[in-house]
Amino acid sequence: MNARFMMPDAAPPRPPFVLVMREDDGGWHVRMLTDGYIVSLTETFSTRQEAVAAAAEAFPSLHIDVGSHGSGG
Repeated sequence: MNARFMMPDAAPPRPPFVLVMREDDGGWHVRMLTDGYIVSLTETFSTRQEAVAAAAEAFPSLHIDVGSHGSGG
């Protein structure tokens, strides 16, 4: 499993958690957010269940939030 690390310019401090979201490309994406960092799994998943399972495997001790769409829709 591969991950990509990013440092947003103005990320507010927050406790680490995992976000599973459906993006505009139709795929499900997994991101772990923490203080100043976003870690994204590089794989795109075709179902929410696959994405949640991958999130639980990659980040076993963190809370997983499931969203419906990347742009809030």
